[in-house]
Amino acid sequence: MKLQTARNILLSSYSFISNASTIINAIDGKNDASSSDALFARKLLSSKAVGNDITLYTGLPDLNNWNEVVAFCADQGLLLPTLAQICPDGPLKPPVGGSIEGDQWVAIGDVPNSWTHVGIKDLRLCQSHQDYYKSLPGWGEDNIKTSYESNYAYCVETPKPTSAPTSEPTSDPTSQPTLSPTTFIEGIEGIAKGGCKNRIDFSSAFFASDSGAACDTCTFCDESTTNSVFNPHIENVCMDCSKADDACNTLQVVTKFDSSWLMNVLSLTSSGMGVETDPAKVIMKGSNDLSDWVELYNSPLVFTERKKPEEFPFTNDKMMFKYYSLGFERKESSSKMHVGNYGLVEAYTKSCAIQLFEGSSGNLISPSKNE
Repeated sequence: MKLQTARNILLSSYSFISNASTIINAIDGKNDASSSDALFARKLLSSKAVGNDITLYTGLPDLNNWNEVVAFCADQGLLLPTLAQICPDGPLKPPVGGSIEGDQWVAIGDVPNSWTHVGIKDLRLCQSHQDYYKSLPGWGEDNIKTSYESNYAYCVETPKPTSAPTSEPTSDPTSQPTLSPTTFIEGIEGIAKGGCKNRIDFSSAFFASDSGAACDTCTFCDESTTNSVFNPHIENVCMDCSKADDACNTLQVVTKFDSSWLMNVLSLTSSGMGVETDPAKVIMKGSNDLSDWVELYNSPLVFTERKKPEEFPFTNDKMMFKYYSLGFERKESSSKMHVGNYGLVEAYTKSCAIQLFEGSSGNLISPSKNE
């Protein structure tokens, strides 16, 4: 790479929001449909493609709860789509492929046990159960079949990686943060000029205790969704832990990069709400196998300005990771927590540009080089 090119990348990384907007738009956009012959044959036999790389399955065997729908999609080599993917036009607008006759809730992948209504001319149409009723449904977790759950299943194609993964993600919660294939929101490519190409899989957030074990007594509120955390145009992502005990206190977000990279600065923006509902602290960890995690940053979170991006640097001179886990821990004095933007794309681009600039003298390898 020419030195001038690397310098231009470094200077432009601070104004990456124009490039980031293209990436954010990809979260809600449509990808070109592509599938293997085997997957195409399965679609012809038992289902129909409805758009957004989503397949609608009908005439299913009894699927009694959310986990069984997840497993069904996994058996097809697919994932559970999010509400935004099924209902790109928003509440009260038909889902991809059109509404379905009757009272029908279908499983979605935003958070565990999340559902949206797809019935014709229903006031709940394309709204999540959590948004409409302010709670997750008990019938979505039990083993009792109801007339309105799991008669249909929407499944979405898995984003194609640019390199073979080194390990299989696990869906079983452990004492350390884990990443389940069912929690992927969207696979996108973050690209900066001169070799910063990398594939980023944004995982949906889950709630956890101090030990890292998943818990379900905290929920998203005020129309917040998991992908809102990464969207710089959304000022506030709300978590409600009024039903939680003290142990369930952390919003955990895990992201995967196909190529490992060195993170040494955390980019965060405060919400548009009061400081009393800001996270008490944030904890950043890195891993290359979703098993062994290295703590990189653990500090109380104090913003100097509201609704403006701020950087929180930390010491990391040589450790490069493919997985990064960020935990937002709520304050004990507040049952609600408001999070602004997690500027991961901007942090990656800036870091990559700096490393490329330094690497132009032969000191570093380009972050886009696979291990």
